[in-house]
Formats: sequence, C-alpha cells, structure tokens
Amino acid sequence: MPDVFLSYNREDQAKAKLIATALEADGFDVWWDTVLRAGETYDEVTEKRLRDAKSVVVLWSSRSVRSKWVRAEATLGDRKAALIPVMIEACDRPIMFELIQTADLTQWNGDQKDPSWRIFLGDVRAKVERHSEKAAPKVAAPVVVDEPDQTARTDSIETAYWMSVKDGTDPAEFTSYLRRYPQGHFSELAQKRLETLQANAAREAERAAQLLARPVVEPKVEAVVAAPVAMPLASRSSSSGN
Repeated sequence: MPDVFLSYNREDQAKAKLIATALEADGFDVWWDTVLRAGETYDEVTEKRLRDAKSVVVLWSSRSVRSKWVRAEATLGDRKAALIPVMIEACDRPIMFELIQTADLTQWNGDQKDPSWRIFLGDVRAKVERHSEKAAPKVAAPVVVDEPDQTARTDSIETAYWMSVKDGTDPAEFTSYLRRYPQGHFSELAQKRLETLQANAAREAERAAQLLARPVVEPKVEAVVAAPVAMPLASRSSSSGN
C-alpha cells in the first residue's frame, strides 16, 4: 500500500520526478506510473495503486487541468478523502476542486527547507497518518458479507473518466477511452458516440467542400447611357448672335 499516489500530466514529468524524489527522501513510499513493471497492465495496476494509496497528490498545471485522466484520478482521490492538490504553475483549476485547500509549489525548485515544501510535506504526513490509523486492524466478530460485484463499481477511474466525457463532442476523448478500455463497461456506448461524431464531421466536411466547389457568379454591370442635355434657349440665342 503506497503512502502517496502521484497524479500528473506527462508533459510535467520533470516536476513530478522532483516531487517524487523529495517525498521518497523524506521516507514516503511513492507510486507513479514510471514504476510499472514489464507485463503489468497499465489501467489495472494504476487503479489498484490509486485505490490503495493513503494519499493522492495531484499536480495541477495548464496541461493537467485539461487531462480527463488526471481529473478522474483527482475525483477518486477526493471521494476517498485522500486528495492533496498541488499547484505547480499558475492555472485555473477545475471548478469542482476550486474550494479545496491547495498547496502552492509554483516557485519550488527542489529545496527541501523551503517553507512551501515543509507545509506541503506536513499535509502529506497528516493524510498518510490518518489513513494509516483507519487501516489499523481491529478485533471484531467475523461478519459474512456478499462479495461486491466488481463490474458494478462506480468508484473507478474508468467510470469517472466516462462520466466526464460522455456528453462531449471531441472524438479524441472517446478514442482515448476505447484505447484504454477496449472491453470496458461503456465501450459500446463510446463506439456509438465516436461513430456519430465522425459521421457528423464527415457531413460538415462534405458540405464545406460543396460550398467551395460552387462557381462564383460575377454580378452583371450594365452600361448606363446618359441622355443628351438640352441647351437652354437663352444660351442658344447668345450662341447664334456670335
């Protein structure tokens, strides 16, 4: 069971590594996706580590706020009261996380004596200790319960991601879901939605091509012939006198 699950965008890997290394130096067991072993299934291992982690540290940046996967991991971390959001650069956080106290490491460069790092470290330690106490074994009478239906779980990364994109209009989001969960709970719906969006895009492209192919008709401009101007009588008399 890791102490810390680190959620971040791939483009922020350098800062994620700096934070992971510093946490490990302070004695925390940190899991992030670079520690996957050969042969392990990404989504299964990631979800298990996320579910087991005592704290979920999410690194917010202008890139991660646009990532549906990072948002899904943050949602699950918040749901299990393990979320520790961190700002690593100035950005607008997803509105659902705006009211959650967020650590500020935008100016942190790796100095473990930095006050902002010490405050963040205290938050992580408090969260880990709280979850460790909850996980401590308690002596109780055995209770027989039915095994929960794993296919009906609603607290999964897959479900959280799907709920965030199901009404979207970006085909890439559904392609991403199908690539990660080809046999997922919502794969059939995702495939239908993707096909609909692709068909709509094809129709729009065809309509645009037809408009561009139409010949441009230049407006006809007719010449205007001016009527002869009659000379005033007085002017004619003057002229004949000369």
